[in-house]
Amino acid sequence: MMTKEVLTYKLIAEFPFDSVRKRMSVILKDQNKNYMIICKGADSVMLNRIMYSKNGIEGLQEIIEEDLYDFSCEGLRTLMIARRSINKEEF
Repeated sequence: MMTKEVLTYKLIAEFPFDSVRKRMSVILKDQNKNYMIICKGADSVMLNRIMYSKNGIEGLQEIIEEDLYDFSCEGLRTLMIARRSINKEEF
């Protein structure tokens, strides 16, 4: 059985989108004082920042690249979103 849990986050910092970075990021803190960074941006920038070896999904890079290719063949634009837990010192 699935239970619903409401999570609350506080916005700590925002790094707005700009044409040089081609992405925007926010740093959030949850109710347990855990920090995370969420980033969204163009696939051309975000693909270079993925740590494929740390996610435990075999062939993930190929899966993502194939999906992006399929989307582009359909004329679709893509926006990637990534999340990573960070500690207070990194922030």
